[in-house]
Amino acid sequence: MQALILAAGMAERLRPITLNHPKCLVEINGKTFMERMVSNILGYGISNINIITGFQVDKVRAYLSQKFPDLKVNFFHNERFFETNNCYSLWLAKHLIHDDFLLFDADIIFDHRILDKLLKTSYSNCLTLRRAYDLGEEEMKIKVDVNQRVLSVSKEINPLEAIGESLGIERFSKECGVQLFDKLEENILKHGRENDFYEKSFEDIITDGAEIYAVDVGDYKCAEVDFVEDIRHVEQNILPYIEEK
Repeated sequence: MQALILAAGMAERLRPITLNHPKCLVEINGKTFMERMVSNILGYGISNINIITGFQVDKVRAYLSQKFPDLKVNFFHNERFFETNNCYSLWLAKHLIHDDFLLFDADIIFDHRILDKLLKTSYSNCLTLRRAYDLGEEEMKIKVDVNQRVLSVSKEINPLEAIGESLGIERFSKECGVQLFDKLEENILKHGRENDFYEKSFEDIITDGAEIYAVDVGDYKCAEVDFVEDIRHVEQNILPYIEEK
């Protein structure tokens, strides 16, 4: 099992906090996103960690070298981080992934037991689901069938048709990964869709027959940070429940 972390973005919505360093190195209660994420991954015996960098790449590399000196990380740099979306960063990882893998957005803080759910599920290809009915435009919403098979995952889904939101942590088999990377390559090189969210390619391979399922994380806490007010939410409603768990 490999881990892939996408950490290329400029996080402009979180400025001025992210004006001079990447979001993954923002500290909340004394720990960065990256420290918490890598520690969680290592805690489940996954040491093959791959990171796509972009904004302030040198700071990310230096931080990981200092914080995890014995860990060998495979890096690939998205030189177009300032003009492409996360589908492009994910596509750049194509040559790094040779096995089943877990995919992470680098701006997520989560209870490590969510990984336990993903690693123990019978589904080879799945994404994490937070059930919710108060969804807005910003959430990446999920629509499923009666068997929890994902039908669509998009910000454009009608909230009334959505079961909840995708948390930005996914699991893929090696075989489905090949299909996904091939679709990303087609969308980017053939159709010029380098500013898609990567979930659009999820939908495309689902249309082509791939089976991806939603894994409900239940009460396990998880949050994506996009705005300053999200940091306050994490401090008050997430960290008290996941630290030292």
